[in-house]
Amino acid sequence: NYKLLKPILSLASLGNDLFIGSSKGVTTECTIYKYDGKKISEIKSFSAYDKVTSLAAKEFTLFAGLGGEYASKSSAVYSYYNSTWTQTLSSNFDSVETLTRSVHRNSLLATFRGGQVWELSYTGSTAKTWSKIYDTYSDHVHFVYDDPSGLYVYVSTDNGIYGYFKSVNGVKK
Repeated sequence: NYKLLKPILSLASLGNDLFIGSSKGVTTECTIYKYDGKKISEIKSFSAYDKVTSLAAKEFTLFAGLGGEYASKSSAVYSYYNSTWTQTLSSNFDSVETLTRSVHRNSLLATFRGGQVWELSYTGSTAKTWSKIYDTYSDHVHFVYDDPSGLYVYVSTDNGIYGYFKSVNGVKK
C-alpha cells in the first residue's frame, strides 16, 4: 500500500519498473522500493544512512545515492544489478545530492554536498572507476542537466551554474 511508504526523496525508472528512495521517516532505516505497475515491494533498507537522496539508472544498473543529516560526514553510492547490491563509492560528505546519467560523457555523475562532482566512467557498457572531475566549492548542488545531444552538462549550485562543454573540453562558470 502506497500510504505506508516513508517520505519519498528520489525516483528513477529502469526497464518497466519505478524505483523509489525514501528517508528514514520515523523508522531506523531508509529504504528503496520497486513499483512494477501492480505492487510496491521493499528491495533494500540501509540503517547506516538517513536517506536515499538520489537514484539513477545506467546500463541496466540502478545506482542509489545515500546520505545523512548535516555534519554526518557519511555518504555512499550503491549499485544494484542482477539482485546484488554493491557499494561503489563512499565519502565523508554529508550527502550524495544528485546522480545523473550523462550521455555527453558516457558516464554516471554524482554530486556531493560540499560541491564536488564525481564521475563513474564507462568504456562501452562497462563501468570503470570513480574519479573527481570538478569542485564547485558550493554548499549544495541542486540539479545536473545533461544535454541529450551530448554537447554539454550543466551543474546548478547555490553559488552559480557551471557548464562542461565538449567543444572546449572544460568547465566554465
